[in-house]
Amino acid sequence: MENIVSPWLIYMLFKIDTFATFLTTAIPIFAVIATFLWLPISDEGWETKERYMKFYKKFVPVCIFLFVLGGLTPSKNALIAMYVANEVTYDRAEKVIDVTKDVKNSLKKDIIDIIQEVTKGGNNGKSSFNSTD
Repeated sequence: MENIVSPWLIYMLFKIDTFATFLTTAIPIFAVIATFLWLPISDEGWETKERYMKFYKKFVPVCIFLFVLGGLTPSKNALIAMYVANEVTYDRAEKVIDVTKDVKNSLKKDIIDIIQEVTKGGNNGKSSFNSTD
């Protein structure tokens, strides 16, 4: 039997908010910590400054990218809405309308039959709903 919604999708929906929070908070904190770890403590000359700049030319764009990615990561509710919007189509809506019309007509016919049976006095005046027979 095939699942309608994958259990992994449900799991990821609950974890996506944690992931976005991690990207928007932990990455900047990591950047600050890395800055203090890589800052030259003393003036050791040009070699240290070059190494420092080389590191930050790679590190800063990665931090900015991850920070922006965290900001653009949709929330759990947005993902659920996107999934539902993807599954709702005009064809499915028309099928639902057709089925509800059939159910309505069937219920209407049953109610009319019951009313006619009660007004006729069917079952020799006994109600078919009486359970004491």
